[in-house]
Amino acid sequence: MIGKVHSVHDRFMKSMLGNIEIARQYFDAFLPDHLKELIDLQGLEHTSHSYVSEELQETLADIVFKCPIKFSHSSRTLYLSLLFEHKSTPYTYIAVQIGGYLYDAYREQVKNKTDLLIPVIPFLYYHGKTTWTPQNLIQLFDNYPPVISEFIPDFKYLFENIQDYTDEQILQLGEGLLTSSLLIQKYAHDPEKLIEKFHSIFAILKSWGIRNQFHPLIVYYFQMIEVDIKEFSKLIIQIPEIMTEFTSLADKLKQEGRQEGRQEGLLKGKEIKNRVATENMLRKGFEVQVICDILDVTPDFVEEIRLTMSHPGK
Repeated sequence: MIGKVHSVHDRFMKSMLGNIEIARQYFDAFLPDHLKELIDLQGLEHTSHSYVSEELQETLADIVFKCPIKFSHSSRTLYLSLLFEHKSTPYTYIAVQIGGYLYDAYREQVKNKTDLLIPVIPFLYYHGKTTWTPQNLIQLFDNYPPVISEFIPDFKYLFENIQDYTDEQILQLGEGLLTSSLLIQKYAHDPEKLIEKFHSIFAILKSWGIRNQFHPLIVYYFQMIEVDIKEFSKLIIQIPEIMTEFTSLADKLKQEGRQEGRQEGLLKGKEIKNRVATENMLRKGFEVQVICDILDVTPDFVEEIRLTMSHPGK
C-alpha cells in the first residue's frame, strides 16, 4: 500500500509539473531570491534525465529541469533537480542519499563525455506530517574534531516542507492549479481534513487557464480520501461550476476501469449526475414524475434524494 501511495504522489507531481508554466510558478514560489536573480526561469525546460539509481528508487523520485544562467556570455546552464522523499517520516541520513544522487548525476555527465560539467542543484520537497529539519552531511559528523571536517565532502541542498505554510500563504504562492495541488499535498495524510478543505481546494477552478490539468487533480484528490457516493454528491454540489468536470471524469474513469479498489459506487458517473440533477430539480420545484421522465430514474430514487436533502447528516 505504501508503494502505491508513493506512486500516486509521484505520478501527480510529474503530471502537474509536466506543464512548464506550472513548473515556473513552482520554482518562482520556492527558490531563494539569490538563486532566482541568477537564473532565467523563462528559459526553464524539461529534460529526460533522471539520476535516481536502483538503490534510491525506494526512497526518492526526481524530475530534472534545465535552466539558463543570466548574464552569461557562454550560454551556461544548470540543472534544477526536484527530489521527492518517499518516506512518511523524516530520514536522518537524507544528505547521504542526496550526495549519492549528485555523484551519480555527475558520473552520468562524465560518461556522456560532457565538455563542461553542468551544476546540479538538488531541491528536496517534503509534505509529510512530521516536522523535519534535515541535516547537511557535515552535521552528521559533529561528534568529531573540527580538523576532521576538511576530509568530509559537503554540499548544500534546497529543502521545502509544505507543512510550514498556512493555507493563506499557500494561496498566495501562485495560480489556482499550483495552489490547489499544494493544498491537497498539505493534507494528503489527513483524509477528513481533505474533505473539509474541498471548497478551498476547488473553488478557484474558474480562474484556471489550464483545464486539461484539472482531471489529474481530481483523480489525485479522490485517491487520497474515502467517501461514498452520497458524500461525493454533497461535495461537488458545493461548487456548481465544477459539477460537469467531476461527473464527466467519473464516466471516463469508470470506462477505463480505474477505480482501483475504491467503493464500487464512488465514481459511477451516471448515478452521480442523476443525484446532482435530482437535487437541483427538487430545489426548483419540479414534480417527482417530471424528474423521473427527464432523468429516467425511479420515484424511490427521487424520494431517497429528497430525504437526504431534508436530513443532510444521514
